[in-house]
Amino acid sequence: MLYRDILVLDDKSVDDSGTHTQDLTVPHPITELTIDMEIKNGTSIVHDEPVEKAISKIEITDGGQTYWSLTGQEAVAAACFDVGHWPTHRYQEGLSQMQRITIPLRFGRWLGDPLFAFTPTKLDNPQVKVTWAKASGHLTGSVTLGLWAKVMEGVAPPAQALMWKGVETFTSAASGDKDVKLPHDYPYRRMMIRAYASDTIPTNIVTNFKLDCDMGGFVPFNLNVKEFRYLMQNFFGPYTMKKMDHVSQNSYDQTWMAGDTFASIAMETVGNPASAWATGSIMYQQVMAIAADLRAEVLIWGYMPHSTFAHQFGLPEDPASWFPTLEFGEEILWLTQGAASAAVSVAVQQPRPLP
Repeated sequence: MLYRDILVLDDKSVDDSGTHTQDLTVPHPITELTIDMEIKNGTSIVHDEPVEKAISKIEITDGGQTYWSLTGQEAVAAACFDVGHWPTHRYQEGLSQMQRITIPLRFGRWLGDPLFAFTPTKLDNPQVKVTWAKASGHLTGSVTLGLWAKVMEGVAPPAQALMWKGVETFTSAASGDKDVKLPHDYPYRRMMIRAYASDTIPTNIVTNFKLDCDMGGFVPFNLNVKEFRYLMQNFFGPYTMKKMDHVSQNSYDQTWMAGDTFASIAMETVGNPASAWATGSIMYQQVMAIAADLRAEVLIWGYMPHSTFAHQFGLPEDPASWFPTLEFGEEILWLTQGAASAAVSVAVQQPRPLP
């Protein structure tokens, strides 16, 4: 087997918002496809606007069939769970600074998996679609998009690929159970539940997780948020991420993680001591002697990338152990809500056959 990195789309200047559709004419199995986006900040400090937040949808389609679909922030979380580390990034809040994210879409259990990979030639008209809209603080005319693929030569094209599928997005209520009907077609390898509000810890947004098959016929899990979170943290993470923030006394910035987060600050200018207080939250407090916007390098350590819970079905490398949806009549995820007005989304990773 030989590996090659193929440039699918050279860095291209695109509009401030829109959808770019790229035909996938790669003739070899793709083990990983990378989305690369850059956006430049405008003439003022831009707090809490990483590049992936501007991406509302990433899709892989073939005509009317969608094979892969997540938002930018969900895609970064999925990459953390699939790849094991935070994707390559450059997060900067300063004026006129360039920000960047590269998001790997991995189609196999590991890089170079000979049994699971995406082969475009098996489809009629495969395309990748990226939809975005820059934030108001980003510079007009500064968005750049690129795509590249790591392909395998000398291997028989796999008959299936691991694909992430967004199932449902809703706004949480202050209480009560929300039922999410899950797809009943292919096995589940992994599940993500993202629960985000800018000022609310995810563990307060969803307080219980229950997967119910055939009205109680089989319940793969029924866990309160503490149990679900600690099982997840024993399996996934922790992750580290660096960003260049502008900090002020007693102000707050997003950590873009949750679940036992930690933040450390290194000030750019000498003589301005500062510290960061994360307290395991989704935000960190800046503690310093001078109340002014000062540039600082911030290291974030934690779990739950972009406030996302994850559950692993069976063993990551053993397809026979993944959750067999077709053995049951229906699968419903019940989420007990604990805080209103948060954005909650559910996605599953499935082995999808390629015709």
